[in-house]
Amino acid sequence: MIRQTLGKLRGADRLGESVFMAALSFLCVAFWGLRWTLYKSFALCFLNWNLFLAAVPWFISLAISSQFIIKKPKIFTAVLFIAWLMFFPNAPYLVTDLYYLNAHPDEMFWYDLIMIMMFAWTGLLLGFFSLDRIKKIWDGKFSKVRSIVVTCCLLFVCAFGVYLGRDLRWNSWGMFLEPGEFFLDVIDRFINPTGHGRTWGFTLLMGIFLNITYWTFNLIQKND
Repeated sequence: MIRQTLGKLRGADRLGESVFMAALSFLCVAFWGLRWTLYKSFALCFLNWNLFLAAVPWFISLAISSQFIIKKPKIFTAVLFIAWLMFFPNAPYLVTDLYYLNAHPDEMFWYDLIMIMMFAWTGLLLGFFSLDRIKKIWDGKFSKVRSIVVTCCLLFVCAFGVYLGRDLRWNSWGMFLEPGEFFLDVIDRFINPTGHGRTWGFTLLMGIFLNITYWTFNLIQKND
């Protein structure tokens, strides 16, 4: 069943998707490069790094869905899936970089706004393309309703991951470098939810936003 599902991911579609995302990413970097050329300022340079991190789950999803990987032991696929889940929040994280518009030069407001929105949209697409690929895999294992529920829940988990990165400044590998502090931060928010209203407010709002945008993306994909 999984192989039949993977067979639907045609090579031509993958190539077109890859070319499109490469072109979109290049355009984002070019916009930042033009800004640097005009103002000789490294402001917002972090957008390029964040975009690279957003592409990581997309590359991992390509590996997971490849015929080469599907022939490997299940534990190998499981490790890749965990890695994908760890990096997945980096894709929508770019949306929160709109926060930095607070510190932009007045004369660059519209340029910075459009540039950051381009980075954010590219990050969302990278995340949604990767999630769509993963979803196609478990569509072959779960019922349609269960697959939808799992996907919705996963987007809320992703929203929580975005919060950990934005407000608590944890990155995808922080749980390995400082596992004790990381898990204390996470567990405390579950043990004492009323003391962390900002955490769950952000997670709820971001989760709703991600579900709305992803399922819109999914509907467009089906009607294409």
